[in-house]
Amino acid sequence: RYARPTQAERVWARIREVRGGATSESAFGRRHRGSGTYAELLAQRFAVAHRRLGYGPPPELVTDRFRPPGAPGQMALC
Repeated sequence: RYARPTQAERVWARIREVRGGATSESAFGRRHRGSGTYAELLAQRFAVAHRRLGYGPPPELVTDRFRPPGAPGQMALC
């Protein structure tokens, strides 16, 4: 099932660490964001790589443009 089965528990432990002990987050807007020391470390590593590759400072995360999907059926065009 896993390409590296000896790493599976380690990966799950990291996921639980950034999600406050849970393996998933169902709240909209928090689902794809972690918190805690490891999440901050990843953000710092991303910022360093972003600058090193010449992209300048990383953009701020803007979440107010996203909204939960509406009722099933016809989608809006705007």
